[in-house]
Amino acid sequence: MTEDRLIELIDAFGADPSVWPVTDAEAAAAMLATPSARVQAALDKAAMLDAGLAELVALAPPSHLHAAILDNAPKPKVETRRVGWLNGVLRPAWSTGAAFASLLVGFFMGTTVFAEPTVSEPGESAVYAALGLEAYGFDFIEEGE
Repeated sequence: MTEDRLIELIDAFGADPSVWPVTDAEAAAAMLATPSARVQAALDKAAMLDAGLAELVALAPPSHLHAAILDNAPKPKVETRRVGWLNGVLRPAWSTGAAFASLLVGFFMGTTVFAEPTVSEPGESAVYAALGLEAYGFDFIEEGE
């Protein structure tokens, strides 16, 4: 235990060693038996602060303010479930149908987008090649042109 550490304990926890961490209690007690002037000054300052804090009375809010705070506080959500044919039968059918439909749409859109395009004009081949959709040759360009 150093003098600096003892002053840190006094500044953090006050002048009463009974509220200090147990791990530092023995070493601090040995140094407090014969405190230096610096440690004694820190103890005196902490004792004054402790006395001032002890005199403070815990102020309770007025009852109308307390009630207003509690009334406006967020309330926990209470889940209500409707029991009946809609939740028991229709919801699983709709969710299963929607999942299946999205798979089918994704499959057919994928095969449509990535299907090999038919090139009708020479310029289309260059556009498809530039977009990286398919490695088309430029066979429409005649040699020597």
